[in-house]
Amino acid sequence: MLSGFIGYAFSLPQGNIVHAAGTTFRQVSSAVTVLASGQPANTPKDNDAQKTPPQKNAANTEANTDRIQVAPETNSAQSQAGIPAPVALAARPGRIGIFTTDSPIDPSSLARLDQLHGLGVDTIYNYTVLDGNEAQIRTYLDRAAANNIQIIISLKDLYDQLGASNYRDLYSYPLGNSNEEAALNAVRLFANHPAVWGFGISDEAPESPAELGQWQPILQGRYQKIKSLTSKPVMEVLVGATSSSAGARRSFLSSLRSSTDTFALDYYPIPYQSQALISDIGGDLRAVGDNNGWFVTQAFSWSSYPGTAANLGFSLASARLPTSYEMVAMSALALNGGARNILFYSYFDIKNNPAQLSALRQAITSLRN
Repeated sequence: MLSGFIGYAFSLPQGNIVHAAGTTFRQVSSAVTVLASGQPANTPKDNDAQKTPPQKNAANTEANTDRIQVAPETNSAQSQAGIPAPVALAARPGRIGIFTTDSPIDPSSLARLDQLHGLGVDTIYNYTVLDGNEAQIRTYLDRAAANNIQIIISLKDLYDQLGASNYRDLYSYPLGNSNEEAALNAVRLFANHPAVWGFGISDEAPESPAELGQWQPILQGRYQKIKSLTSKPVMEVLVGATSSSAGARRSFLSSLRSSTDTFALDYYPIPYQSQALISDIGGDLRAVGDNNGWFVTQAFSWSSYPGTAANLGFSLASARLPTSYEMVAMSALALNGGARNILFYSYFDIKNNPAQLSALRQAITSLRN
């Protein structure tokens, strides 16, 4: 059981643990460890079904510093893999959120906001919040406000580079006659709603330094236009482990720093890669001046993304869900490194798994208390 988390200290066995996939994770007291497998990026991509927005007219399926010792879960040899010991956390996360795909056109999206409130989150990054007419979207935002939840409105698909007709194809009631017009109208219409935290303008684009030349000017332009309309924050979700070199990762982030207010960096190591890099990724946020940055913590199994897993050389036979202990540990490492907030990925991958939802609820409770 997890009984608390502020001043979290792990006391774990030292040495190597080898998983069925053959990847070795060394548990070290230092938080500076390169990826055990040598693979720099391990993120689900949009060609996997769960991350693709629903098509038009389709119903959406969707500073307390007291040291607390927290025991690992029973039978948790796997759950301890790669976690450096000890890890001390000096403060609770500022916000805790989760990714969803809930369309306001679907009336059940309102009940899911109630359920997500029960899960313990205060922030939702909703990929499909613009799938509805203005009244439906406002009703959804009103329900979020009633649950003390803030919404990050995703504008990530509204670029011609990703589909010239996305503004029409992805949403039942287009907010404009082009991708950019729809994106900026969303800002005009909803930025002042109290439930709107801000706007997400990118999701793993650019994915690597090789794509900076294409995406940096696009994101810079979009950022400037949004900030001319609102003071609400703009977020870019990016791959956290673009390189095993801290200098290279930070150079990549620095190239995009002027096009966003904050980054959300993702890294999903369970069960294939070392978790020790997570602390470094948190440090990357601090190094580029993002003192309110986010880390995206894995809550899913790679079995939900078989295509991407195969491309990364991950054995699906070893795929599994992270435990509650691991979800707390990964979040701890990121916060300890320099992240301020946590986003879990994702609700739509685990919404039909009561046991994993319970594990996530337990993890969020531990992080908060």
